Amino acid sequence: MDVAQISLFKRIVIASLVVTFHSFLTAEDGTFEEMVRKAEAGHTQSQYRLGVAFKEGEEIGQDNYLAIKWFRKAAEKSYPDAQYELAMMQLSGQSAHVSLKEAFKGLLAAANKGHVESQYRLGFTYANDPKVERNEIEAAKWYELAARQGHAKAQYELGQAYQKGKGVRRSNDLAAKYYLMAAEQGHLDSHCELGKLYTYGINFKQDYGEALKCYRLAAIKGHTESMYRLAWAYGNGWGIEKDHKEALVWYHRAADNGHAMSQYNIGWAYETGQGVAKDYAKAVTWYEHSVNLDLDLAQAKLGSIYYYGRGEVEKDYGKAGKWYLLAAEQGDVEAQYYLGFMYYRGQGFAKDYQHAHKWFELAANQNHAGAQYNLGYMYEIGLVFKYRNYVEALKWYNKAAMQDNADAQVKLGYMYCEGHGVSKDYVQAYAWAYLANAQSQNSYLIKRLSKRMDAKEINAGIVRANLLQKHLAGLKNSNAN
Repeated sequence: MDVAQISLFKRIVIASLVVTFHSFLTAEDGTFEEMVRKAEAGHTQSQYRLGVAFKEGEEIGQDNYLAIKWFRKAAEKSYPDAQYELAMMQLSGQSAHVSLKEAFKGLLAAANKGHVESQYRLGFTYANDPKVERNEIEAAKWYELAARQGHAKAQYELGQAYQKGKGVRRSNDLAAKYYLMAAEQGHLDSHCELGKLYTYGINFKQDYGEALKCYRLAAIKGHTESMYRLAWAYGNGWGIEKDHKEALVWYHRAADNGHAMSQYNIGWAYETGQGVAKDYAKAVTWYEHSVNLDLDLAQAKLGSIYYYGRGEVEKDYGKAGKWYLLAAEQGDVEAQYYLGFMYYRGQGFAKDYQHAHKWFELAANQNHAGAQYNLGYMYEIGLVFKYRNYVEALKWYNKAAMQDNADAQVKLGYMYCEGHGVSKDYVQAYAWAYLANAQSQNSYLIKRLSKRMDAKEINAGIVRANLLQKHLAGLKNSNAN
């Protein structure tokens, strides 16, 4: 006989012989058998309670089919708790042959009766469920209704909405208000968000000490991001004396919970010896853990360790190239630069000037001075298109020189000295050579120009060099700010 054909009462009798159900029952329910009789007689609350019993299955064995059956009977009588449970099972795909529209209708009906969990779930569905057209205004509306009833998660989500301006006008005041309301109920995400507001001085006066209290409270209770932020505070001395060892304790706790940035920072600690003895092999292990969690930041670090061969980790251009390529494709400027260098030198790849040019250009366009210099050099000697292009060379040397790259300043000096890509200008050539000489003691070009220039021209070159130096210093300050 099919199980579905066995009468419900017989199934209950069999189950009651194996386990007791007293922990589930209330005084109003009476015995389990009485609850079943009431449900079959049409008692709405008993139908709902029976649905819960079969859904949770702690005492009689889980049965989603029967759970849905009894939730539906109670929901048809507009019982909000049942409408909510039925809708949630339908939305999660546990009920076959039910349309999304029907499930949503039940959730909406319960929410309109003031059912707080339904209101929260409606907000969450409008904001996050890929099966439903995103509507941030509706999401915020339902979050607010649930928040007014004291729903901590709804208060947190409403805080997020106000902080990010999703469905409501951006307001850090209201974001902080709702985070505080949720935090007072022990909501850990809200404690962490309040910590951020104190950390960055948003809505509150910047106060690392208060931020630390928020992070610590949540971290102690197992909140992963708060563990990470507490570790960061220890590592940087924010609101507490700097302590790299204590930082590592919290990074490890967060890393054990799968926090990629904490895993990266543990790798960085082993690479640099912050709070622990240097160990490049362990650094590689932790960097790889973070990469496995889709943190691209570690790819360039792994490339560097393998490129140079650090500590007990042997130099391996093949592995370096693999990691640099992954990082470069994600836009990492240092990885793009090194990848260009590896193609230029034939390290880990066949020598390929076109590929070298490609990666140098990508890094140069992100303002990498070394890449700009190398690009200029390739154009100057004709490695890109098999002919010299002094105009392009001059352009890239100039960009690198303006970042105070001494090699580029020397090259720029030579270009002006010889009239390559520009009219000869000994004064300008001397100015760039003078700046480069101050950094690298490269005096050959200075001596060469001194033989071609009189004292007045040399003095003019020095004056121009001083003006250039002031201009470069201004650019540095501007970029720093």
